Amino acid sequence: MEWTPERREALSRLDQGHVIEGLPFGYLGQRDGAAARPSTHIAHEHGVVWAQLNDRYAPRFAIITSQSCDLAEEADPPKRPWFLASPVYARPDFGDRSKLAVEVLRVRYLVRLSGIDFAEDYWVADIRIQVPFDKAVLIGRKFHEGFNSAEERVAFGRRVSELYSRPAFPTEISAHIVESLRRWFNKSDKRVTAIRAAGVIGFRLRVAGDGPFDAQLMVVLAQSTNADAAMQALQPWFVNVTSKCEAARINLLEPMYTSLGMVTAETYLTFNPIALEYLTQFVEQ
Repeated sequence: MEWTPERREALSRLDQGHVIEGLPFGYLGQRDGAAARPSTHIAHEHGVVWAQLNDRYAPRFAIITSQSCDLAEEADPPKRPWFLASPVYARPDFGDRSKLAVEVLRVRYLVRLSGIDFAEDYWVADIRIQVPFDKAVLIGRKFHEGFNSAEERVAFGRRVSELYSRPAFPTEISAHIVESLRRWFNKSDKRVTAIRAAGVIGFRLRVAGDGPFDAQLMVVLAQSTNADAAMQALQPWFVNVTSKCEAARINLLEPMYTSLGMVTAETYLTFNPIALEYLTQFVEQ
């Protein structure tokens, strides 16, 4: 695609959260035994196929998940000649329980659209799936507002980024510590309220070894004087998870409760961050 001023100007009108109609969703897969069905095989080579979803099953709409600044970049030729989009579906079959699960973030990968063109039925974006498209397919296409306000568009961008903010730890550590803590918070809103009341502003985790592991959680406080309250809030989880960690050959040390004013930079940087929002958002049901 020639990167003309007219095309750049056309793309500048598009933002993250805009909804496009009729994008051709496809994927690479195996010629035999594809995980996603039904689809039409477009081309294949050495057992690998490019498959496109049949019209009957392809989503009518797609929402742009790429950041707005990446759509109309100034570089010529463009450094990012593609954009990402997620499928959008109408779910009029969702009952009150399912809608509540979406709207209180129990299902983190579904986002309800509030734009005027999606007021009927119940339209959701499935941000688990993000497919790359050449920017040329956007030229001349009509777009819809996915959300009613700039605040909702910003919140959507945050949801997209948070979905992929999972910390990168060994599988055993993620399962027995990170996801365990996340599920523990998910059991009761009171637990999240308690750590926030104690002034907890973040969590970090230090891991040593290749299995067995040594692991230690750092609980970062706004003020170190709140350490006792934070310890009281988290101690039930720590006691419960310690024996499970031992069985998985993880030596889980007592958490470190500290504040930014108390811990040295050298020590702080030996611990890897775990986003507080990730831990305290609802787990997928």
